[in-house]
Amino acid sequence: FAAALRDVPAAKRDAAVADVVRRCALTEVADAAIGTLSHGFRQRVGIAQAIVHGPALLILDEPTQGLDPVQIAEMRQLIAGLRGDHTILLSTHILSEIEATCDRILVLDEGRIALIGTEAELVAQAGTAVVAVFDLRGDAAAVAAAIAHVSGVAVESVVAAAADPTATLRVILRVDSHDAIEAAAAAFVAAGFGLRGLQRQDGGLLGLFMRLQHGEREHGAAASGEALRP
Repeated sequence: FAAALRDVPAAKRDAAVADVVRRCALTEVADAAIGTLSHGFRQRVGIAQAIVHGPALLILDEPTQGLDPVQIAEMRQLIAGLRGDHTILLSTHILSEIEATCDRILVLDEGRIALIGTEAELVAQAGTAVVAVFDLRGDAAAVAAAIAHVSGVAVESVVAAAADPTATLRVILRVDSHDAIEAAAAAFVAAGFGLRGLQRQDGGLLGLFMRLQHGEREHGAAASGEALRP
């Protein structure tokens, strides 16, 4: 049915369907109703439907969303296998997905192309920015006050896992030195927060995205204000 919708000639449909069933590892469920399949298999069916007519461009929106770790690995392998036959545009906000899958990265900011390049090129633009990610137990509203006296620290975001004040908060800080991370941790503990985890990230894609979020655009594509055309 999908092949017919995409104008695959009738004489070639059986072969086209058989090819995408093989490529998307759907052989074991080829005779099952789609509605009976697991989420992972449904994602594969969606990709099979999208490539059955051999398009030059394949656009995937969050292809690993809702998959378990094994299915995520399998989906990444599937996407990698489609390279060469299709240009793949993968839309996602998950940085680990970008790092594991993409050859080149295009960053949109308010509908315009802010940056474009390989991961290495974009990371180089991130410079030496240091990002500290704290997992805390406490009141989200009190985060900024707890570290107000700590120099060299700026709050990027505070995300509460739930409305419950005892739930884990994900707090992302930009700091100008590694000593500031230690000072921020001490300030959180002194303010009564439970420190459940701490990660330090030097530059990288996260640092770059944080800078973009706060309007600190790099030169190049960002300066041109190039719009993404339909």
